[in-house]
Amino acid sequence: MNIWIVEDRDTDALNAANAVLRALADADETPRSVRLWRNSAVHWGAPLRAIDVSESGAALTDRLAPEALKQLAPTIAVLDLFDSGDVFTAGDFLQSLRDWEQKNKLPKSYVVLWSIWSGETDVQHFVKGEPARDPQVCWLDTKDTLSLKLAVQGYLNTYWQKEFQ
Repeated sequence: MNIWIVEDRDTDALNAANAVLRALADADETPRSVRLWRNSAVHWGAPLRAIDVSESGAALTDRLAPEALKQLAPTIAVLDLFDSGDVFTAGDFLQSLRDWEQKNKLPKSYVVLWSIWSGETDVQHFVKGEPARDPQVCWLDTKDTLSLKLAVQGYLNTYWQKEFQ
């Protein structure tokens, strides 16, 4: 299972990765292997870098993903709304992800949109409309790690239910 953290800020990326790890630790079912990857640009096509996982938690690395992107398709993606220049990029990123999944005949990933900023009109339209259009997208109007953990746990439960049907 690959999980992408699409987040420009190191602290937020680590918090997200550790929330995902806590969700996995508390899950009823766990995958044989889990790999965490980070896109720090919040732009489609930016390099994926490994996030190391140990007993003490997650650690960011500069190690680029060694495999073809198709092999790293996310089961779950945690997607920040803005890049480091505070430009709203999540809409374009999500559309590129969905186009790529469809083109490569990959299952749709579960996407958690998270940000503390959402006041702009186009952003409000996106965070309210996208989850209504796509049931595999949810919006957290916070970067609270407990909220993220619970959202990831919900997606993991749904994922396992589909796997065992």
